[in-house]
Formats: sequence, C-alpha cells, structure tokens
Amino acid sequence: MPTQALLFDLDDTLIADTSDTLAALAETCALVEPTAERCRELAAAVKAQAWELWASPAYGGAIGHELGISGTEAMFSDFRVGHETVQQLIASHASFEREVWQQSLAAHGTHWRPEQVDELRRSFRQTRPRHVTLYDEVVASLEELAGDFRLGVVTNGPSDLQRLKLAATGLDRRFSTVVISGELGHGKPSPEPFLEAVRLLDVPIEATVMVGDSVTRDVAGAHGAGMRVVRIDRASGARGARATGADPAPSVPDLRSLRDALASAGVVGRVLMGPAPRRLGT
Repeated sequence: MPTQALLFDLDDTLIADTSDTLAALAETCALVEPTAERCRELAAAVKAQAWELWASPAYGGAIGHELGISGTEAMFSDFRVGHETVQQLIASHASFEREVWQQSLAAHGTHWRPEQVDELRRSFRQTRPRHVTLYDEVVASLEELAGDFRLGVVTNGPSDLQRLKLAATGLDRRFSTVVISGELGHGKPSPEPFLEAVRLLDVPIEATVMVGDSVTRDVAGAHGAGMRVVRIDRASGARGARATGADPAPSVPDLRSLRDALASAGVVGRVLMGPAPRRLGT
C-alpha cells in the first residue's frame, strides 16, 4: 500500500536533544564550577547519575521506563500535566533532583554549600528552555514532505517538556497530530502510541512509516505495531539508505535522504484526502 503518512520521533530525530540537555546542564554547572571544561565534566556526571537514579523503584522505576521518560527529563518536569499515571511521579521528583545533584557534586569533588542544591535545581529548570535546537535540514524537509504525506509526531517524554520543545521550535505549527507518552499513559516501544497516531491521522497502519533514531523504541516498536520504519542515524555521516541484519530498517543520516529511502523501499505515495487530523486530547 502506498505511504499516506509519516510519523516522526522528536528527540535526536528532529531536535538535538542530547546535546541540548548537556549544554543546559553545563550552563547550570557554572554556578559551582569555574571553568568550561569542569562544567562539561560535571554536566556529563549529572546526566549519568540522573539516568541511574531514575531507574530506581523509588523514583521513575517501571513508570519512567514504560513512558520512556529519561532521568534528565525528570529533572525538568514537575509531572503535574499529563496522564494520571505520570502524576504518580509528583511525590518523589523533588527528592530525586536533590539526590542527583548531591551525589554528582560529591563524586565530582566540587565544593558546594547545601543551599546551592536547590539553586542548581531551579537554575536547570530556567536554563533548559533556552537550549532547544532543530537540526538544520528539518524545516525545509518537513515543508517538502508535507506536500505528499500527512505528518505526525510520536514521542516519549513528559508533556510539559515535549510541548515546550514543539512550541520553541515552531514544530507545533507543522504537526496537527502529536502523541506524547506522558499524555497517553503508554510509551514506545509499546504499540499504543503508534496505534493512537494512525487513529488520529485516520490512515491505515500499513500506509504509515515511522521515522526515528532509536532501534529499540522506534524501529522495534513500530515494527511490533505492524508499521514500516526508516531509521535516522545521524552518527553515520553517509548519504543514502542502508539496512543491516541487526537493524532491518533502512537507515539514513538525516531527513534530506528520507524521500530516497522511501522510494528505494517502494513505499512512496500521495496523501489520500479524508477527515482533518486531530491533536491528541481534542
């Protein structure tokens, strides 16, 4: 069946989320570290500590894993917006943030005062929205693809942070359908987010292609839901679609190569007109 719709992952597919997060952490760390190098080192330590602690049953645990919410996302969100499942994380998030900073500062050998922990927590929340970066080719590529396909986003993460990213980059005006795990109560690779997106777009799942960077969340999840996939592998640096036995999805380095990948797989088609797509929650 010809492709009618394309679904896009958000983080590290459309937005440079990994580098954005580290940049925000490094800027925050300047409150306690005197040099840029020390700030970058502490930022990496905070990120690693956050991801490790968030996996604990005392904090994110099974809920964080199911929704695909990372430790650094949990350092920003207060979990007051979204699905009722997410709101179960409200009670512990403040102690989680404090423990991340305390353990990271101590392990890094940084001199700090107890009151600075809350200052760092507040600073990161203020700094994070200033670091939201679209990849260079995204706008032009989406404009070109919108002429032939319905477009949607399927992303894991808390509602407040993911909506902030969409608004800050203008992507909220380019996608009428947005499915966020923190709003739905299910995250990739579970089939529910993919199925919800095709329901909102009003297209058959076999006429939809998922575009994302994660082998486990995007590729395996979409395949499990019965959907075709093109993987974005920005680290490859090579143009043109490719696939391996371990990763059966065609792989391209950025969105400029996406149409070629769809054509080589024989899945290019025109959009079929139908009811206007709807946004999750409307």
